[in-house]
Amino acid sequence: MSKTTQNVLSLVTAPLQTWGLIGLILAAGLGWLVSVLLFDHMALLVPLGLSTAAFGIWFLVQAASGRIWALSLMTAFALIVPNISFIERDLSESTNLDAQKGLKLVLWLAMGLVAAARWPHYKHLLGNRLVGAFLLFSLLASLSTLWSPTPAYTAAGGLSLVASLLFCCAIAAELPEELFFKTIAASMILYLALNGVAGLFLPSISWAHSLGDEETARLAGVASHPNVLAKEIASFICLAIPLALVRDKRRLAIGLGLAGFIVIALTGSRTSLIAIVAAFAIPALFQTRHVLGPMVWAGTLLVGTFMVLMATGLVALPANLLASMSRGGDGSEILTMTGRTELWGFVWDKILQAPLLGHGFNTAQTVLSIDWWGQPDAAVGAHNMWLQSLLTLGIVGTIPFTYWHFAIAKQGVNSTRMLSSHIGIYIFFLGLAEVGIAAHPSILTYAAFLAIARDAQAHSPMSIASPSV
Repeated sequence: MSKTTQNVLSLVTAPLQTWGLIGLILAAGLGWLVSVLLFDHMALLVPLGLSTAAFGIWFLVQAASGRIWALSLMTAFALIVPNISFIERDLSESTNLDAQKGLKLVLWLAMGLVAAARWPHYKHLLGNRLVGAFLLFSLLASLSTLWSPTPAYTAAGGLSLVASLLFCCAIAAELPEELFFKTIAASMILYLALNGVAGLFLPSISWAHSLGDEETARLAGVASHPNVLAKEIASFICLAIPLALVRDKRRLAIGLGLAGFIVIALTGSRTSLIAIVAAFAIPALFQTRHVLGPMVWAGTLLVGTFMVLMATGLVALPANLLASMSRGGDGSEILTMTGRTELWGFVWDKILQAPLLGHGFNTAQTVLSIDWWGQPDAAVGAHNMWLQSLLTLGIVGTIPFTYWHFAIAKQGVNSTRMLSSHIGIYIFFLGLAEVGIAAHPSILTYAAFLAIARDAQAHSPMSIASPSV
C-alpha cells in the first residue's frame, strides 16, 4: 500500500474513530437516562453493576484461559468471600434464594465454567480413589434431584459439589507449589485480619451469646455463627500449617497456628476445638509408634477403672460438674450433646422412610422440619455427617461417602506427609456432631478437595512439582 493511499485512509478513518467514540459516549448517556426513567433512584447503581459484570466476565475468561494469577485469585476469593455473612437469615427460610446464596451460586457457576475449560489439564486426577469416590457421591447428589421434594435446591447443591471438586482439581494440577502455598497462607492471614477487625471494632455484630447464657460472649466475626467461624479457621489451619512446615517456615506456622487456635477458643466451639486438636495430635502420635501402644493401654485402663468405680457407686460425679461444663448451666446439655441425641433418633426414623436412595441432597431441613417437636433451629440438619448422608442420599450415596472418610482418615495416620492428613481427621471428628461436608460446599469442603487433589497431583506421573507435604 502506497503512502498516498495510507494518508487517504487515515483521513477517512480518523473522523470515523472520533464519531465512534462520541457515539459510544452518547449511547452510554442515553442508556443511563433510560435507567433513570425505569429504575429511579437505583439508576446510580446501574453503571457500577455493568462495570462489575464486565470485569467479572473478563476475569473469568482469564481464569478459564489458565492464567495462573487469575486461578490463584479465584481460589482466594472462594476461600474468603462466601464466608462473610452480610445478611440476617431466618433459619426457617434457609432454602430460599437470597443475596448470600446468590453470591455462592454465581461462584459455583464460575467454578464449573473454569473447570470445564481446564478439563484436559486435570482429568488424570479423577482416577485417584479419593477424588473418584467423592465425584461419585457428588454425581449421586445431582441425580437425587429426580426424587427430591425441593428439586431446584437439590440440583444447585449437587452441581455445586461437582463444580467445586473439579475446580479444586484444576487448581491442584495447575498452580505451582510455591504459589499454591502463598495463596492458602495469604487467604488465611486476610481472613484472620477481617475477623480480628470485626471483633475489635464491630462488637455489636461480631459477638454472639449462646441460648440461655447471656454472660458469655462468643466470637462470630464476619461469619454467620461462632461454630461456623471455628470450622472456617480450622480448615485454614489444616491446610496452611502443614504447607508452611514442609517449607521450613516454622515461625509462620507457629504464628498462624497460634492465631487460629485463639480464634477457635474465642468462638467457644467445643466440637471444632476437640476435632482440630485430634487432627494434629493423632498423626503426631503415629509418628512415634513406640509410645502409642503404652499410651493407648494406659488410657483404656484409666477410663475402664473410672467407669467401674462409677458403676459400683464408689465414685460419683459432683452434682454441679456437668452443669458447669455446659454453656447454659444445664447438665443435660452434656449428656444429650446439646439435644443432638434426641434429634438423631428422630432423624433415624426419617432415614427408615427412604433407606435406599434417601430423600434427596440438601433436603434435610425440609424433611425434618415437618414433624420435629424440638427447637426449630435444630432441624436445619442431622448434626451428624453420616446420618445426614443417609437421610439425603440413603445407603447408595453413603457407601462412597463413608469409603472416602475412612480412606482419608487411614491415609492421615499412615502417612503424615500427605496434605490431607489433618483435614481428613478433623472432618472425621467434626462429623460426629456436625454435618461436615455432607451438605452444600463451604470452605471446609474446598479445603478437603484441595488437599486430596493436591495429594493426587503430587503422586501423579504428570506432577508439576514435588509432593506438597
